[in-house]
Amino acid sequence: MHEQSTASVAGSSNPYFQQSGVQMVSEHACQSCHRPHSADKSERLLHYRHTQDNCLSCHDGSVALDVRSQLAMTSSHDGMAYRNVHDIKESPVTSPRHVTCEDCHNPHAVQDMVTQAPLVSPTMNKVSGVTASGGMIQTARYEYEVCFKCHGDNPSRVESRITRDVSQTNTRLEFDPSGPSSHPVVSMGVSKNVPSLRLPMTVASVIYCTDCHGSSDSRVKGPHGSMFSPLLKANYDTSDYTTESESAYALCYQCHSRNSIVSNESFPGHKRHLDQRIPCSACHDAHGISSAQGNSTNHSHLINFDTGIVDKDPGTGLLKFEDLGIQKGQCTLQCHGQQHSAEGY
Repeated sequence: MHEQSTASVAGSSNPYFQQSGVQMVSEHACQSCHRPHSADKSERLLHYRHTQDNCLSCHDGSVALDVRSQLAMTSSHDGMAYRNVHDIKESPVTSPRHVTCEDCHNPHAVQDMVTQAPLVSPTMNKVSGVTASGGMIQTARYEYEVCFKCHGDNPSRVESRITRDVSQTNTRLEFDPSGPSSHPVVSMGVSKNVPSLRLPMTVASVIYCTDCHGSSDSRVKGPHGSMFSPLLKANYDTSDYTTESESAYALCYQCHSRNSIVSNESFPGHKRHLDQRIPCSACHDAHGISSAQGNSTNHSHLINFDTGIVDKDPGTGLLKFEDLGIQKGQCTLQCHGQQHSAEGY
């Protein structure tokens, strides 16, 4: 994409620009980023000393879309916070926690094309990754493989903001297709009964991590920065006593019909729970539950209780959901002061 870009090189309007008469990125070629004689740093002969500055000198709205401002948003992959820590040979298991442009992008291989989930975006072409089984590969085939480098087996991965009945922060394990339930990132979802899905979504659909995690500004694609934490494309309120509204759960309602949810088409108690101001996250774990920690009886339908909201049943000492078939189940717990002892629906 860089070699075909007709955008003006950053600084080319300056009358003292080094390559007089050459303005387009494609014409300026390698010297858009590299300097054979006047590099600010000897390693890789980059124009600017810090790797990110070579990207953001153009991706700041002056030449390309403004990614720089995205990195300063409330929640972001703040590449400016880490200087020259990325190593092309680094291990995703032992490397220190960091994020730079090159962790997700190969500036020599990016392309401008449209793909379908779960295939890797051409803007992340020829970037290394970690497979669903945990193996390191030099060229990621699927978008989630790029994400798994940092959000999989790396011990420095981000901790969850929610304390769950089953605790897990390794997204590679959460999205394991052999698990009892997960959003369909690695493969199609387990459940074949999801009446709330909005077209063109079906139970056979596969989605990207970036369908949920991305910019809250529609002009810029990708998980660079967002006003909604943790780096979400739309609002997803996880606070107890949240009043249900289209905006409170805007992220969920991108794929799930609000009318279907409040009409109890999926679960006969949805509306009652929402009217009691119980958030979606109190019962549902948006990523999924690993096969090593959960089972299809107790953790279908992304059920993994937020223990900051849902307590053990005082009578039995249990905190448990049991799947009893299509749209049938029972809960043993206490929530908002209400005791459920094997209460069924």
